[in-house]
Parts: sequence; C-alpha cells; structure tokens
Amino acid sequence: MSNIKAVQPEQITVLLPDMFQTFLKQAPEVNPHYEAVKVESEEALGRFCAFGPKMKKKINKCDFSYFCAIAAPHASRSRFRTLCDWGNWVFPYDDSKLNHLSMPAVT
Repeated sequence: MSNIKAVQPEQITVLLPDMFQTFLKQAPEVNPHYEAVKVESEEALGRFCAFGPKMKKKINKCDFSYFCAIAAPHASRSRFRTLCDWGNWVFPYDDSKLNHLSMPAVT
C-alpha cells in the first residue's frame, strides 16, 4: 500500500466555449434565388391550396424559404424551388393536423 494521498481540489474551473461561435455568428451564406423563389413558392401554394389570407400570412411569417436558403446556399434555382415548395407545404399541413385547422384536401 502506498503512503501517497490523493489531493482533491477545492475548486474546479470549467471553461464553456462560445456556444454561438459556429452557428450564425457570422452572416450566413444565403441562396441567391431566395427572394424571388420565396414569393413564387408562397403564391403558388396559396393558389393551389386555396388558402385564405390568415394561412398565407402564417406561411409568409414562418419564412421556411429562408431556412432552405441557408441550408442549401448553392442549390440551383429549380432545386431550391423544390425545397421551398416542400417546406411551405409541410408547415401548413402539419399545422392543420396539430391545431385541427381545416385545409383543403389535395387530390
């Protein structure tokens, strides 16, 4: 058996990293088609689903297209449009299921 005692520190210092250092600390790279495609996608979905002003406003405010523009900054215009259309459709569809809103059936 050893005569060496383990010394317990009275205090421990923990250094936390800057949690926002890698997440939007700098301006994100945005798909160059964002502004035009956002409008096109939201208007097309509103027409296709016959959304009223309230749902159109929700979709616009959610701005899923911005998320897509950051997630796929180098996507071509057509691929970016597909991402935006999908996201803009999923949001109100999911919202209608969670909040029991009426949404026209897609046939």
